[in-house]
Amino acid sequence: MILAVAGMRIWGTSETLDPKFYYTGQQARDFFAGQSPVQAYKYLHNELFDLGFLCSYTILLFLLYRRVFTADSYVTLIAFLPGIFDLVETSTIIQVLLKRFVDEAPTWLGITTCLKWSTAGVAILFLAFGFVKHRRPRLTDNPASEIPSEVTS
Repeated sequence: MILAVAGMRIWGTSETLDPKFYYTGQQARDFFAGQSPVQAYKYLHNELFDLGFLCSYTILLFLLYRRVFTADSYVTLIAFLPGIFDLVETSTIIQVLLKRFVDEAPTWLGITTCLKWSTAGVAILFLAFGFVKHRRPRLTDNPASEIPSEVTS
């Protein structure tokens, strides 16, 4: 994960759509139309490193969910949602940059980015609540209940 971020900083560009919470289809089209070939090339490198980054954080989030929630719980599927939306966003941006399948950014690209960030927030909230619930002592976890009755009598 650290290598992917370092790669984005070294070989990528700071001007990207990824950190924005939302943008319209027209804003995305204007953004791509205003890029020089060098900027587009750097943005492509950024997105290729982003593929590694999104895989890393998705795996990490899933492992944390498995640790906090039961392994057979459907709640663990929430860990995949931000990564899925990020994958759709990143792969679409790559296709736009390579000018394959699409000539310009689709109108729904900003919605996908918004869903990425929204589901990331929800996933982190669920994880935080899971940690709190997991760490909070339960009535059955009372150490006094483990003392043999002979000692307390």
